[in-house]
Amino acid sequence: MGSFIISVAEYLWIACLLTLVMSVFVPVVQSSRATAIIWVVMGLIMDKVAPELMALSTWDEEIARHAWYLAWVVFNTLTVLLIFYVHKRFAWQYSKLSQYITLCCVVMVILQTARLMDRLLFNTDVLPSIYKYGVPSINIAVASAIVLWLISSMITMKKGI
Repeated sequence: MGSFIISVAEYLWIACLLTLVMSVFVPVVQSSRATAIIWVVMGLIMDKVAPELMALSTWDEEIARHAWYLAWVVFNTLTVLLIFYVHKRFAWQYSKLSQYITLCCVVMVILQTARLMDRLLFNTDVLPSIYKYGVPSINIAVASAIVLWLISSMITMKKGI
């Protein structure tokens, strides 16, 4: 099951990008679209940064570990802050999808922080499995929610509601 989660996560961005492109042709709640775009863009940026962070391990493994977890805490925190900013800027109410994505980003910050503390501060190394499968599972859950949001919007449009 674990390898399935990790392999599915690789195709996550393709599904999200296609969904966002399709959402241009469907009337949707702007809050949901903006939040989904922020989450996808931040995720793609994180995917581009990951190899650079991995490259640090050839230089200094301890610094690479610190940088790895701290970078993801920062990126997920920035994602939440961007979602808050956009909603405040345009005076939008938070859609259910926006609330869900924001909550998942907060959970990712907590998970990344817990893993950082577990591995580097306490030297207990208790959370590797939770971290290894938790991160892709949360990403898959958010991607699935985005796809279901578009399908729901399409059905609503077709019914004329």
